[in-house]
Amino acid sequence: MIKASALTLCPVAESKEMNLAIFRQNNQNIVIDGSSKESIIPLGVENLAYKLMINDSLIKDFIICLRENYKSKREDFHFSLAGKTDEEKKIIIGLFEELYGIVSLIHYCPECQMLNGRIVLSSKAQMFILGQYMELAIYKQVKDILASLSDKHNKKFDLYRNVKVSTKEGKLKNEFDLVIESEDGLIWVIEVKSGRCFRDFHQYTVVGRTYGIVPDRFLLVDNCLTSEQCEMTQYFCDYLVCNLEKDSFSEKLISMIEKDM
Repeated sequence: MIKASALTLCPVAESKEMNLAIFRQNNQNIVIDGSSKESIIPLGVENLAYKLMINDSLIKDFIICLRENYKSKREDFHFSLAGKTDEEKKIIIGLFEELYGIVSLIHYCPECQMLNGRIVLSSKAQMFILGQYMELAIYKQVKDILASLSDKHNKKFDLYRNVKVSTKEGKLKNEFDLVIESEDGLIWVIEVKSGRCFRDFHQYTVVGRTYGIVPDRFLLVDNCLTSEQCEMTQYFCDYLVCNLEKDSFSEKLISMIEKDM
């Protein structure tokens, strides 16, 4: 059983209520039965998440530190920007100033090169910083990529977020960050990681084999893996892996889907 928010990208890109049971061919054993019951994410929040993602190399270490603040319930933070160029400092400070409702009292001291502020101890702010921002950003990018692929191949794609899945027999329930469905019944799955603690990469091999989505229809996005670590994980675990360097995610996603076109 799946509860998911569905977005039809072709011919009309809009959210809608859905109730469907999909019986996969090509050894894909996934059942979806869902409706769009998730709370609507404001466009501004989605755009903010995307800005954080495209500036990931500059901002991720500070995001990870903010997570520690939330875990310890420590409100005040003090980040050194020493070693950053003037342009990098401008971008980082600008991003923190855009975190409305997440941080407050932002102040940068040029003399000591310290960025100071206070986190907002609310459940929504904490959820956003602990990983939701990356999922929303990837979701936005996938929407754009699928719209382009839809036009190119004249195919319809549906995109689901935070999807609970089971086999046709109703066993082995799992949750995936993003699920893409093509009009001809193929399923691709994307999982998103945005911290340094995750190391259980083999679990996705096991889960992917259960649903028939490895090696070619499962993609793990991890912003803390180097390109070399992505290659190693992909080699040993037999599914697709990428980070956020350059266009690695979009290239890997497009290649994964077009392999089936």
